Amino acid sequence: MLAVIGLVITIYFEAKKKKVLGLQAGGRILINNFPYGKIDDLRVTYGDEPIGNLAENRFIIWNAGKETIEGSDVSPGDPLKIIVDGYIIGKPEVWFKGKLKGVNKNSVRFREDSNKSELFLEFDYLDANDSFGVKFFHTNEEILMIPRLMGTLKRNGVIQHRVFGATYSWFYIRLDEILEAFMQVVKAIICLFFAIILIRLPLLLGVPQNSIFFLLWILFSFFILIVNMNKLYKKLERNPRFLVKYLKIKNQLAWWSTISLAKIKGDPFIEELQENSPFSEESK
Repeated sequence: MLAVIGLVITIYFEAKKKKVLGLQAGGRILINNFPYGKIDDLRVTYGDEPIGNLAENRFIIWNAGKETIEGSDVSPGDPLKIIVDGYIIGKPEVWFKGKLKGVNKNSVRFREDSNKSELFLEFDYLDANDSFGVKFFHTNEEILMIPRLMGTLKRNGVIQHRVFGATYSWFYIRLDEILEAFMQVVKAIICLFFAIILIRLPLLLGVPQNSIFFLLWILFSFFILIVNMNKLYKKLERNPRFLVKYLKIKNQLAWWSTISLAKIKGDPFIEELQENSPFSEESK
C-alpha cells in the first residue's frame, strides 16, 4: 500500500516538474496599404525598397512551468523562432526582462535567416516565472497575418500556451487607454473603500471629529493608503503573470473587434481568420 502511495506521489510531482514555455503577443499597425501614386513625391522606403505595410510586434516569452528551462532544452532541430509574413526591418531588441524576485540575468540573443522572415531566439535560462520581451518591426503582405512563434522543447514537444492575439484595429490601438482608465477607476474604488474604513475607525473608538488627533489620523491614513496602493500597483505591473493576463484580455477583445469589423466589411478572408483564431487553439 505504501509503495502504491509513494508511486502516486512520485508521478504527481514528476508531472508538476514539466517544462512549459508560455507566450503572449501584441502589436500595432504603423502603415496600412500606403497609397502610392495618390500623393505626389511622397514615398515610404526602407533603403531603396518601398514599404506598403509596416507593423510593430511585441512578444512576451516566459517560463510557465515549475522547472528551470535551459537554453539547451530547446531542440536544435526545431529552434525557437518568430516567423513573419514579410521581412524584419531594423534590429530586434529585448524591451524588458522580468523576474518575480531578484534580477533576471538571462542573456537573450537574436539571429535572422537570409530572407529576414525568420527571427531565431536564444536564451541562457528561464527560472519559474522568468520572462523576456522581444520587440521588432516588420512588413506584411497581408495586414492581418500574425507573426508566429515556433519551436520545440526536447521533453515536452511543441511550445504550449500559444496565444497569437496580435490583431490590428482601431479598437486595439485605443484599448491600452481604455484598460488603463479602467485600472485607475478600480484603484480609486479600492482606495475609497479603505478610506471609509480608516475614517470610521476613530469614530468607532469614540474619538471626537473636531479633535486634532482625528485630523492627523485622517491625513496619516490617506498618506499610507496612497503610498501602499501605488507600490502594490507597480508591483503588479512588473509581475509577468499580471502582464500576461492583461495582454491576454486585451488581445481577445481586439481579436473579436477585428472579426466583427471584417464581417461588417464582408472581408473575403473572414472564414480563414475564424478558422485560425488564436483563441480556438487555447480552448482545445
